[in-house]
This record gives sequence, C-alpha cells and structure tokens, in this order.
Amino acid sequence: MSSNPTMLTRLNARLGTNEREKLEKHTASVREVEQRILDGGSQGGVCTTGNFNSGGFTVPEGWHGYPPKIHLDEHFETIGKLQMDLITQSFACDMTRVATLMWSHPVSPTRVENIDQGHHDTSHYGNRDSATAQKFVQYKQYFMRQFRYLIESLDSRLDSDGNSLLFNSIIFLCSELGDSNDHDHKDMPFILAGNAGGALQTGRYLDFDGDAHTKLLVSIANMMDVSIDSFGYTGHGRGGLSGLV
Repeated sequence: MSSNPTMLTRLNARLGTNEREKLEKHTASVREVEQRILDGGSQGGVCTTGNFNSGGFTVPEGWHGYPPKIHLDEHFETIGKLQMDLITQSFACDMTRVATLMWSHPVSPTRVENIDQGHHDTSHYGNRDSATAQKFVQYKQYFMRQFRYLIESLDSRLDSDGNSLLFNSIIFLCSELGDSNDHDHKDMPFILAGNAGGALQTGRYLDFDGDAHTKLLVSIANMMDVSIDSFGYTGHGRGGLSGLV
C-alpha cells in the first residue's frame, strides 16, 4: 500500500483540525511500514523472502477444490510449520513484535499421524483409561512436538542484542478448556517458554490454586513492558500473578 500525495493534499484541505490530525497519523504509520519493508527490517536488507522454504507446498493456479488445499489433513503439519517459520522470520526482521497461531479450531475434525478419530471427537474421551483417551493423549503429544519446533526455531535465531529470539520472547501456550469432557475451565494448564529478555525464569511448575488466568495475561504484558493492571475479568482482583516473576 502506498499513499497518493495529490489525493492526500486535496483530502487534507477539506478536513477539520481533528480529522486532519488523524489522517496525518495514519499516513505516517503507512510510510513507516513502507520504509521497514524497503529496509528489510532491522537487519538492513538481510530479511527477504527470497530464500523462504515453503516445504514444497504449493497451491496450483486455478485450484477451486473443497475443502481448500490448505485445510486438507495431509498438509496440516506443513501449513503449521510454515506459519511458525513466518513468525520466526517476522521477529528476526523486527516486522512485528506479536504473533498468534491457532491450530485448527475448537471443534476440529483434523486427523494426524493415522489416528482414526478426529481431534475434537477424542477430546470427549469418557473414561480416562479408554482407547479414545489414549488417542487424545496422542494428539496432545503431537501438538507438543509442534510447540517444540517453534521453541527451537526461535532459539536458533539471534536478536539484534546478541541474545536468541527465544530469550527475548514469551511463548504462551494455552487451551480454552481444562477438562474437555465437561467443558470445564478449572485447573487449566498453561505453558510459558522464553525468558522475556531475562524477566521470566523458566523450568518451573507453578500452581496458583484456581486464580484467574487473566492475571497471567497481565503478568505477560508487564514482563514485555506493557504497563497494565487488568485484562478482562477482575473478579479475583487486579494485577499479575504473585510469584510468577
């Protein structure tokens, strides 16, 4: 996207003071993004897509199949790894500071590694000793391997200060449920990886005895120098989790 100086000049002349100020801020932000792209991020032209490895995945021109090719189970892991590669590359180039990745969706029918039931179906496993429960465990192990891929990817790249991208980042792994059998939100497990530039000590198991996970989000924001004392629900109080940092 680029700005048209002539059009902007004409529009600017027709706006009031407040609207003109908003337009100037918008065009300045567009120019900043343009310049960052032209500069190739903070590494002066090193950050390009020329050598990006797509894992051999392509969508043929004119493809109109359903479901879309990127949604087919056979490409699920490849697409996920490409997304993680983009996250690593974007962080390395300082093109963004925040990324989110959702693997499929909450009622996903996705099947991986020859598991004969869809992911969502196995989440309602009934008895903990059932065959379905074992398949659910297989799915969780599969997604932990993907999580490891992202950790190792960020750990393999250096940031501008000489630390790894992983050291300077926080990866927040979460699920929307604690017990999928009952759609229960109690005792929800979360995993944090990375050191937030030294603000977070990892290698620990912490139990916060049912405190609100929104406090965890506050703690994460604070560790990344975002000064907030609440995020969403405040029924358990404000501030972050005591003892996390």
